[in-house]
Amino acid sequence: MENFWDKHETDDRILVIHNNDEIVSHNTINLVSLGYKVHSIDEEGMGLKLLAADPTGWSLVILKQRMSSPTDTQNIIDAVHEISPHLPVVLVSNMTRNFSKDAFTGAASVIDWPYDARQLAMTIQHVLGAHKRRAV
Repeated sequence: MENFWDKHETDDRILVIHNNDEIVSHNTINLVSLGYKVHSIDEEGMGLKLLAADPTGWSLVILKQRMSSPTDTQNIIDAVHEISPHLPVVLVSNMTRNFSKDAFTGAASVIDWPYDARQLAMTIQHVLGAHKRRAV
């Protein structure tokens, strides 16, 4: 069985959209140490512009649920899929007690906040693995 913490030889690019600079920095360091190419940004609109500039160049989006409105979060997931229809989105939320984990259509996975680096790494590996198997 593969160790989740082993560095991977991969061309996978991950776009992290999160509104907390400390968390963005921590996630970026952890993901880069695993061999992923990561671009982190703290504003959804700019994240969507980066995605639109290279719609097939990304492997995964990690998106923080907006506290203000689940509808806004769903709109961002929908916008990601308008740009890149098959791109998996991993949603990070500290509000899963308030809604069902399948409340957001188009999210490949939902991670409860707070989470640790191991949980994040395992989720990403699972989602990317499933996505690559479907693409074959």
